[in-house]
Amino acid sequence: KQIYICIVEDIDNRKKMESSLIESEKDKSILISNMPGMAFRSKCNKDWTMEFVSSGCLELTGYTADRFTGENKIVFNQLIDSRYAEFVQKKWRQAVVSKTKCSIEYEIHTASGQNKWVYEQGQAKYSETGEPLYIEGLIIDIDKSKKQELELRFLNDHNPMTGLYSKNYFHFILNREVEDGIVGKKAVILLNIRNFSLLNMTYGYTYAEEIIKELSTQLRLICTNNCQIFHISIDRFVMYIKGILSEKYGEKMIEQGGLKIYTTLDLYKQKIAEEIIAEKTENETAHTRFARQWRRFATSCHRTFR
Repeated sequence: KQIYICIVEDIDNRKKMESSLIESEKDKSILISNMPGMAFRSKCNKDWTMEFVSSGCLELTGYTADRFTGENKIVFNQLIDSRYAEFVQKKWRQAVVSKTKCSIEYEIHTASGQNKWVYEQGQAKYSETGEPLYIEGLIIDIDKSKKQELELRFLNDHNPMTGLYSKNYFHFILNREVEDGIVGKKAVILLNIRNFSLLNMTYGYTYAEEIIKELSTQLRLICTNNCQIFHISIDRFVMYIKGILSEKYGEKMIEQGGLKIYTTLDLYKQKIAEEIIAEKTENETAHTRFARQWRRFATSCHRTFR
């Protein structure tokens, strides 16, 4: 005679939990696949090796997900533009050490060779002992909005005629140095084009504009290293010079007054500049006369500052 012993256990709650987990994973998978970008999990090693990337990586980078996690995988850091690679690494190291979120913008190289601006945000996960286990985050495409932002910033920071830094940017530089407590030997030289309105009325706005553009080109040759040039209005430029004399000759000599600074603002060169407007020669066109005199003036300026 056979005897059967059976144990019956209520597993209703367990099966409901399993079903709930499956549904949760499905919902999470749908959510991740519809994210406008690439969700990822990476190791906390030198290359931030990817353990998981979402399907959004194809639209973002031009590579499928298995290219980052399978055999012959691509290291995502290799896609980061070299101008930002060190900065991105530094920001992530700081975030891991301080146990804070990392938010950063940078450019990547896509599979098609295109450069694309992306925004990355994530945070490291830690063990009970505080050791970093892995990093989870999201990288999204901000290329269009970032380029629009850079274009607007360029228009705000530069003079549209000459491409030199504008008055707004000059104020920004000064305010930032005050806020950051930057000190040192500095000088501001204002260049004012005399009788510019007369030149404008005599030869027309287009001709006068060409003079300003040519002057800006010559000033770029003069302003190197610690010198910046700003175009603050149609007929005014500012040269902002920091620390050149003290670096070359030493603080002691500067403070004792042992140097003289020579500029182009003397009577001879002033006379040459005024001839551009005042002189009229019957056998020369206005353009030829200006070109000849401007070469004399620009050469004397360059020789003096050099």
